[in-house]
Amino acid sequence: MLFRYLLVGGGAYLVEMATLFLLKKVSLGNVESVAVSFWVGLIVAFVLQKSITFRSRAKSKKHLTHQATLYLLLVAINYLFTLAVVALIGNVITVFGARTFAIVITTAWNYAIYKIIFHDNPRLYIKEMAQKYSLRSRIRNNRRPIIIGLCMTLPLLLFFWQYLMTGSRLIPGDFDYYSQVYEAFRISVVHFHQLPLWNPWMSGGVPLFANPQFGLFSLQSLLVLPFGVIYGLKLAYVVYAVVGFWGMYTLMRTIVKASPLRSALIAYIWIFCGFFAGHNISHITTASFFLLPWIIYFLMNRHKRYSWLWFGIITSIVVLGAIDFVLLMIFFIAAVLCVFYAIPIVANRLELEIKWRVTRDDLLFVVKAGLLVLILCGYRFAMAYIYVANNPRPVALLHETRPGISVLLKGLFLPIGTLLKTPAHLQWGWGEYSMYMGMGVSVAFFVCLLLLLIKLFQKRGRGTYVLSSFVWSMIAIGIIGFLIAIGDFGKFSPYHILRSLPGFSKTRVSSRWLFLSNFAILTFLAAWKYNKKLIDVLLVLSVIELFFTFGPPRINGSDEVRLPTSHFSSVFTEYDNGRQHSGVSMHAMHSYYYATSMNKGQVYSDEPFADTLDKVVGTDRCGLNADAACTFVLTRNAKVTYWSPDKISLKRTAPGSIALNMNVSGGWKVNGVYPFASIKSIDPSLEFVLPGNAQSYSLEYAPRFSPAWISWRVGRL
Repeated sequence: MLFRYLLVGGGAYLVEMATLFLLKKVSLGNVESVAVSFWVGLIVAFVLQKSITFRSRAKSKKHLTHQATLYLLLVAINYLFTLAVVALIGNVITVFGARTFAIVITTAWNYAIYKIIFHDNPRLYIKEMAQKYSLRSRIRNNRRPIIIGLCMTLPLLLFFWQYLMTGSRLIPGDFDYYSQVYEAFRISVVHFHQLPLWNPWMSGGVPLFANPQFGLFSLQSLLVLPFGVIYGLKLAYVVYAVVGFWGMYTLMRTIVKASPLRSALIAYIWIFCGFFAGHNISHITTASFFLLPWIIYFLMNRHKRYSWLWFGIITSIVVLGAIDFVLLMIFFIAAVLCVFYAIPIVANRLELEIKWRVTRDDLLFVVKAGLLVLILCGYRFAMAYIYVANNPRPVALLHETRPGISVLLKGLFLPIGTLLKTPAHLQWGWGEYSMYMGMGVSVAFFVCLLLLLIKLFQKRGRGTYVLSSFVWSMIAIGIIGFLIAIGDFGKFSPYHILRSLPGFSKTRVSSRWLFLSNFAILTFLAAWKYNKKLIDVLLVLSVIELFFTFGPPRINGSDEVRLPTSHFSSVFTEYDNGRQHSGVSMHAMHSYYYATSMNKGQVYSDEPFADTLDKVVGTDRCGLNADAACTFVLTRNAKVTYWSPDKISLKRTAPGSIALNMNVSGGWKVNGVYPFASIKSIDPSLEFVLPGNAQSYSLEYAPRFSPAWISWRVGRL
């Protein structure tokens, strides 16, 4: 019903927007145009919702009177609300944006109210819903599960206590870069009341909204505004972790059929393991790895009602947060699962009782979930694709050293970095290799593996295997992940083949794929039905070990940097961090985030999709601070009369060409035209020279495919 409601509502919305567009063309005022188009869309929506969505067949006079009365009351409320929205923010954003905002709000409450309007007995329906969804009754009927749930969540909060107690201390490394991206977003919104399209504080200026590692509509952006960037990102990570814990518990409990105790232990190990605690904790873009169990859960329950909706929503959260490694791995896991279930010979060879075929429900799941993701994230995909396609990631071209099988095995089964020393001569930090799950898991895995081989040998040629088809599919994914993690050791190596696929070609750090082996081992242990007490004891020991080696007993903030208090300057200046991104603890101004917080743009820094490290030195772009008097206007023949991230005004003070200390981009509109339209990539070696000899210049960053048509003025609301 919800799918029909959204589909019909979308059609009515298009009819209303078309009517609004035509009325605007005949120069009708904002309020008048919206008023007329409102009624047109409402009539179309009512007819279609009544006949198609809710399939109301009531024809008696009494029913029709009730429906008409309730509907007219709803119309009046929606009508007044819509006019109020347009009157309040019609001059803040476009009239189309104001009407769309009103539609989003009214669509949500209309769905619930329509169920009452088109019900045969509205009063009885209201009474039943009030009893069913009463907060008091829900708490009373679910008191025990709520208490148990809170008690199970408490260890997670204790585990992250030292992470949260460090407040706004900066984690060295890549966390600084991600903090800079969200600080650029925060400044654009809070200080300049603009839609964050351009990031002038990084690498001489790069796109912001189109950056695949930035999420405008994400949990991160929601939290950094009230809590500040560093603490907001930490809070977001903990929220993802809590959601991921319950996702893992639900997956193990319902799909794997593990006991409540086993499911909880596996979920704790999943959150406390070396990958999340040692590496992922400083990479907010990959925090959505925590959502993987939920994605698999709804994929496996695709025939249940609303599974398509939740699958689409969770996938959209991942996409809107960051189009990164996580999304590619999700697609990979989903593809392997489909292949595993789709090829009957696999089931026959493994003697699994699988009767699988593509059904109408499967196709509907794919279509509905796909449409939802397309609606919510299609624009995001398009913008990120254009940016990445025109700016190949330079670091992906670097030679990557294969980690070696021994390093991968150590990363999975040994307490490297805590009890044992880190192996020498590694290309990346140990966090990129560690998937450690505790010594209890290591012992339990090899014990269960030995027992599995014995049982398989004993049952060879008769009976079925001791694990479910889902667990076997996870084991297959884990083996594939291990082979990919080995790296590029030849033309036909899995990693080499993977990097030849679209989307995967610019990935790096093969050892991250060891994460799939981590997931497979935990699934395997959750499903093991023999030697239950021994396995549970070993898992408990792993939980305790991980809690005390990665959790609160560690010194709070020992590896984090307490930054000095920053003061935002109204004047934009540029600063060179001297390629000392890793030396934040020695010099605060080496921090990308800290410099940005003071409105200092870094003309010389390391940005993944627009690397300026080797293209600024030796030019007039002030590389390495060669010119202490370097200014935004390099030619010093114009003064800045207004500056903001997306809009800049200049006034000429002397004749000659005007060159700016900023990257050239085809998205910059200068005095109403696009002089650099032919430039697709961000090339720091190109000069930003303003065309013509105008006395004044108005610059606006408004790429043709970006949401620059939204006139975002949050501060004027």
